[in-house]
Amino acid sequence: MKKILYTLAIVATTTLVSCDPLEDITNEVKTETNFEGKAELTMSEDNYKKDLQLKNPYFSNFDQAKALIPTLLNKTYPGAGEAEALVTFKIDAPKTTPSAPVYKIADAEYNPITGNNYKNFDKPEQLISYLNTKYPAAANGDFVSLNYKYYSGSVSVVTDGFLYNGTSWTKIPGFTLDQYKAMGEGYANFSSKTEAEQKLPIGLLDLYKFDSKKTGDVVQSMYELYDSSTKSTTSYVANFEFNGTAFVKYQNFVTQTLSFTRKKNATTWTLNSAVSYTLATQDYASIEASLATKYPNPAANAGKYKNFERRNGSQNFWTNDMIAEGLTFVINKMAPLAQEGEKYNVTFAIYNGAAGTESLTVVKKGNNWIVL
Repeated sequence: MKKILYTLAIVATTTLVSCDPLEDITNEVKTETNFEGKAELTMSEDNYKKDLQLKNPYFSNFDQAKALIPTLLNKTYPGAGEAEALVTFKIDAPKTTPSAPVYKIADAEYNPITGNNYKNFDKPEQLISYLNTKYPAAANGDFVSLNYKYYSGSVSVVTDGFLYNGTSWTKIPGFTLDQYKAMGEGYANFSSKTEAEQKLPIGLLDLYKFDSKKTGDVVQSMYELYDSSTKSTTSYVANFEFNGTAFVKYQNFVTQTLSFTRKKNATTWTLNSAVSYTLATQDYASIEASLATKYPNPAANAGKYKNFERRNGSQNFWTNDMIAEGLTFVINKMAPLAQEGEKYNVTFAIYNGAAGTESLTVVKKGNNWIVL
């Protein structure tokens, strides 16, 4: 669907908005012969396959998207007038779905890592130490499933997956026996992959009820299948995307949005120097969770009030660099394929004695976003 927003004037400011009555008119338009103004375009299957002659309804990589979207915009919004278009598109981004037999950690294996005789772990870093000791020659892409005892108020038996990326281990959470029971199972496993794919979206809503996800977030989940013929249990990883209300099977692409402009009398569209984004309510919760250890007071305050405290001297004060650290977690989730040097202009809520908004432009350097 093409959503066209006509404007007579665009004033770039964080505090003033245009009063031109035409600026807020949105019309459905089938064709344009001399387009001027603002447009929002979510690419359809026809845009990829018919307009751009691609085999699949998504781009193969970020560079292909940047190169071909101007061609689509020239077809969709022809003319020589000054214009801007916000384009939402898909990029091929397959995620691994490894599997491995479940390995149960023996009681004797805890002590060399923990230094005590409790026969369980009680710190996340102990798991990483165990993995590095147990698998010293791990290669990129290696996956293991561990069944182990963990103490957090009480001892529970947990089965989680761990994926090695060449330098570190990433935990892929599994489900507890109680969570399996809530999904209608009598044991800590499913009977088939089909059953797992049907029930996992329900289990994921419970698993992430205290870690809110936003539309487009992709999560990896691990589940177990029991083979009665071999009397063995194997763990499998499945990928799901949150659509705003439910988890659905991940289709191996990510959605991104970029802004393009056409200058007056120009013949084509060019990528904007910075993509505009306004933090959503759930983004502050994500920032709180990501920075709770490093900045406990500011993080808790941002999560509670859905803004950044900007009164210098307050124990909850956020500097520009701290905000950029928080934005790193948000943008990396939203645009995981963003390229080095790409820029985002982010608007966020603040409190400086009164409620308001501010904006920061950040640029990607390595895996971080820093204040420009």
